Amino acid sequence: MKNGLQFATLAVHAGEVTCPTTGALDTPIYQSTTFASASAQEMAEVYGEEKPGFMYTRYGNPTIHALEQKFAALEGGEAALATATGMAAISSAIMGYVKVGDHVVAFRDPEQPGARSARYRGGGACGALAWRPFDD
Repeated sequence: MKNGLQFATLAVHAGEVTCPTTGALDTPIYQSTTFASASAQEMAEVYGEEKPGFMYTRYGNPTIHALEQKFAALEGGEAALATATGMAAISSAIMGYVKVGDHVVAFRDPEQPGARSARYRGGGACGALAWRPFDD
């Protein structure tokens, strides 16, 4: 492993920090959707990614952050991204490479759960989505 720790140790401890309030060793499951800050300025800095913190669970929370750190450590990566669904992961991967005006060519598979969703979206702001039959 890159940092000298064994895989099993990383699986248990990576991304974990002792809670400063309770002393808990395990990351709690934060079910809050929103987070408070000391001031509007502080929240603006968090929102602008000038300061670490959390504002809205859709953009991350301490539980998700710990999971991402654990995955990055286990995979030997610099960072990781956790998504709520497989389609969100696939979309994030594609959106990272596709620029405005690019085309995505995909095979239409009626058995694929994401086919219907992608068909209705038609490629969105990233470019065109072109369907091809399997025999092409």
